Amino acid sequence: MIIELLLVSIISLFILLWTGRSFKSVVLFLAFFIPFEEFALKYLPVTDQLYSLLRYVSELILFITLVALIIKRVIEKKPFVKTSVDLPVLIFASTAFLSGLLNQIPLLEIVLFLRIVLRYYALYLLLVNIELDMGFTKKLIRGLAFIVTLQFLIGLSQIFFGTQVNKLLMPRPSILSLGSYSKEWLLIQGLREKGNLVFGTFGDPVNLGLFIFVIFIVMLGVYFVWKKPIKKMWLFFLLSFFTILFTYSVGLIFTLFISLLFITIIKRKWTLVVSSSFIVLFFFLILTFYPAEFAEVATSRYAISPFKNFSATLSLTFLENIQKNRLFTLIEIPRVILSQSPLFGLGPSWVLIKSRISNYWLGDVYWAQMLGQVGLIGLLAFLWILKRFYSTGLKVYNYSSDLLEKGVALGFLGVVVGVLFYDFIGAALETRPLAFYFWLFAGLIGNWSKSIPESNL
Repeated sequence: MIIELLLVSIISLFILLWTGRSFKSVVLFLAFFIPFEEFALKYLPVTDQLYSLLRYVSELILFITLVALIIKRVIEKKPFVKTSVDLPVLIFASTAFLSGLLNQIPLLEIVLFLRIVLRYYALYLLLVNIELDMGFTKKLIRGLAFIVTLQFLIGLSQIFFGTQVNKLLMPRPSILSLGSYSKEWLLIQGLREKGNLVFGTFGDPVNLGLFIFVIFIVMLGVYFVWKKPIKKMWLFFLLSFFTILFTYSVGLIFTLFISLLFITIIKRKWTLVVSSSFIVLFFFLILTFYPAEFAEVATSRYAISPFKNFSATLSLTFLENIQKNRLFTLIEIPRVILSQSPLFGLGPSWVLIKSRISNYWLGDVYWAQMLGQVGLIGLLAFLWILKRFYSTGLKVYNYSSDLLEKGVALGFLGVVVGVLFYDFIGAALETRPLAFYFWLFAGLIGNWSKSIPESNL
């Protein structure tokens, strides 16, 4: 353990010296590394304990980079830029901390909650406070588009070769134990593996789908704003949608449609609104050729098509199923919280408070979970953060003279709307592949908004 901590300390010192030289390079490195993190770490010849610690290296790099920037700002006597989300972030963090104290939640649990929710606030602050240029943005967009295309190709190999490729891509299971804290990483199991599952280098199909969703919608915004959009981008959209379809995440497909319709309405492309609606309708009509019940899919021992998987979510047995978990969660948690502790919730430790809310299984409804942990004050503060992101994105979209900035801002607006919807299905904003890129684009837009006259950043 001492040797491992010493190694981490040496790595940290090296990172500090490196990050002080080029902050933009660090951001690009992390943006291009995270999609391959699970795959790359799996093959390192290290112990399970060190492997588990290395899963936090990307966050360590980010925080060390922010420290290096703070040191540089102090030396140069330049103040940090005040951002529009500083106040709601402070209120949210204070509420979570106070909720933990009032509910006698262990301090470690409080810190872990704040870490997973706000860990990429550091990335946001970093991007807002450094000098960016269009060369950086173009490299970022092109690099991420290339990674999405690469994930499609990897996904094809999974579909055609199945288990042989999956074994190479699956993350390495391990358990990290530090004092009273324990974190276990397991291989994905269950219903999703019955189809020709695609998870690329992310180790989980939903993580892959969330990553592609963000890049897809941002690129869609760029396409709609660009005066002469590249027709090859339609191929990119087709490959991206195909990959998401084969992650078997029905919620993400719904989210994609919602974001698409939102962007077309913002652009007042009424022809596109109508045509997009027909595309959605046509997609649902296709499902009539693939009738399936959720019970049939859940008990099947054979591979199912993504269309059957999608069709099953429109079945009566699926509606009965969600009434026992997600709909039940959406009703039961507010009922308990608003009657027992409406302002501060039951404390920022979901595992510890589940038994205090219900004896039944609680589904993945992030907004209900947030209400349960930090109450109305915390939930409203968090929604305030998203509202500020949306307002800043809208400002850049309306007033920026640069088409690339306007396009990214339009796409980000679609991502915010999509996330608001998807978090009724799962904890997207606590998932690294979405959270990192969500805060990344928020930081870019926050940086660009500084150049807009009378910008209320």
